[in-house]
Amino acid sequence: SLSISQRRATAYAVQAPEGHDLDVLIEHAKQYSWELVMPEGDIEATQTHYRLPLQVPAGEVGTLAVVMEAPRYESLRLVDLYRDQVLYYAENSELPEDVREAFVELASLRGAIEETQRAIDELERQRQVFLQEQERLRDNLQRVPQGSDLAERYLEKLGEQEDGIEALLEEMEDLREALGVRQAALSDFVAELNI
Repeated sequence: SLSISQRRATAYAVQAPEGHDLDVLIEHAKQYSWELVMPEGDIEATQTHYRLPLQVPAGEVGTLAVVMEAPRYESLRLVDLYRDQVLYYAENSELPEDVREAFVELASLRGAIEETQRAIDELERQRQVFLQEQERLRDNLQRVPQGSDLAERYLEKLGEQEDGIEALLEEMEDLREALGVRQAALSDFVAELNI
């Protein structure tokens, strides 16, 4: 799973007058569910504010960067994402490079699964067409005299349809096997992912 956090940065700048050093205590407001991540260390806090010390030498400008972070509590099962969703994260420049690279690999694996599933779905569609055609041929076969040339044509056509269905079923079985292998590869990749 992937959890995403939001960050907010605030920059403070304080100008010290010539001839006087300043010791400033900046009060930065706390926000519900947000955590102070920068500056680090032992920071004094009240119920409503962080109290951040800043020492500014005379005549200079002192700066202080404050970064707050809050989880968005977005949790995703990586193996359940579609390729387009994965590519969104792969192209997100806010994520670290190693995370984006992992998403690129994940997109590749997910794309192979989706391609295989589309092929299975197409073969199933073709099988349904064969089955509908067989039903029509059987219905027609019942309406013509047995042993007639037309009945023989229908029987021959039924045989061809049955051969086509068997070929489709074999191909579907191969694709389902390949799909299982690809799904296992995706699950293994996610399980071993450590970023």
